[in-house]
Amino acid sequence: MSRLADYRALQASVPGLENLYQTIGDALAALCQSHGKVLIIGGGGGREIELLSERNIFADLTIVDPSTDNLRQARAMAKRTGYRGTIEFVEGTVESLPTDRKFHTAAIVFVLHTIDDADIERRLLQRVQARLNQTGQLIVADMCIGDDSSVDGLVKTYTHHAQALGAREALIHLETQAVLARRDRSRASLIEKLASAELSVIGQIGEAHWYIAVTAARTQQVTSAN
Repeated sequence: MSRLADYRALQASVPGLENLYQTIGDALAALCQSHGKVLIIGGGGGREIELLSERNIFADLTIVDPSTDNLRQARAMAKRTGYRGTIEFVEGTVESLPTDRKFHTAAIVFVLHTIDDADIERRLLQRVQARLNQTGQLIVADMCIGDDSSVDGLVKTYTHHAQALGAREALIHLETQAVLARRDRSRASLIEKLASAELSVIGQIGEAHWYIAVTAARTQQVTSAN
């Protein structure tokens, strides 16, 4: 099975995750309709390209990913979907982009929880914030357990769901181990990390089992608007 097929199978194994992706796609498309320049962090799998193509939205994208293989998948997705917008593929990290380059929209979708160091997470958010224009918005999707007492029940529900779908045991193990290793992640911890980067949550896009998606904006902009 290809890496892309494994990735999609893993997504399908989580209750409600595909619906959350579609809701994220709607939110991203809505922002792209009025704001054309979009920064995608860790978008090497090409899912954002696919979501926008399905909605006939062809914004100018800058996709930053440190993986050559991931960017190869993203290029293949752009070709497969016939994406008509401009796409810049950057192999590296957000630091590869000049700080004076600003974006109307940014997205960090299911990336933060793959970073093992909280300080690195905060620095990433700070560097993305620095590249948003004054009215820019950020879409963040991340693992959100809720509280520690709920983990075992969530894992049990997930395992039954994934097995019923015929997901490979290796993929089920991969997802459950990721959750158990990150059981301290919550909506409150995400808000705190965003706040450390002077970003404030302005809306919730949706939830799926142990994932959440929100929109955020510069704290200064949110404060002045209120």
